[in-house]
Amino acid sequence: MSFQSPSRRDLRMQLLAARDGSSSEQRREWDVQIREHLFGLCQELAGDPATLAVGAYHPLGSEPDLRPLYGRFGEVALPKVVSSDAPLTFLRYVSGMELVAQGFGVLVPKEEIAAHPTVLFIPCVGFHVDGRGRVDRLGYGGGFYDRTLAARHFVTIGIAYEASRIEAFAPHAHDRALDYVVTESGVMKGAPAD
Repeated sequence: MSFQSPSRRDLRMQLLAARDGSSSEQRREWDVQIREHLFGLCQELAGDPATLAVGAYHPLGSEPDLRPLYGRFGEVALPKVVSSDAPLTFLRYVSGMELVAQGFGVLVPKEEIAAHPTVLFIPCVGFHVDGRGRVDRLGYGGGFYDRTLAARHFVTIGIAYEASRIEAFAPHAHDRALDYVVTESGVMKGAPAD
């Protein structure tokens, strides 16, 4: 009998169910550790994180919550879906701004002020580090970040819980490797692209 690996859809559902099944108290502890590691990485990248323009996200469901860090960066932007086949655009975000739901339940600032981040914090459903050190992300399946990264260069930092690590994963040709992934266990630097 041959073993067939799960489809991306099935893998995504398994990872989301496992993440949703972890206790909110445990996730809060992990979030504190993720934020500490992420801020340390940003200090390495920029010296002073207050000079960074970051593309972040407003957490959905059980995603890691980075919001307590947002006031420590020079500019924070949230992604906006323009259409199902276009790259994301980014809108300036300041704590306390009114947010509205767009497609997929993603929250964006009601006041649309364009922003141009250079570093992206990208939530991961799952992530994989191959034998050469390439870091790949399993997202929600819409391809929005892949299209965005194909259109413009950013420093990319995947954000995930360690339990979301995938042991076996074959990236598609259009999948964009990440520069880093940050979990509660620390920071992993991805291998340079070929």
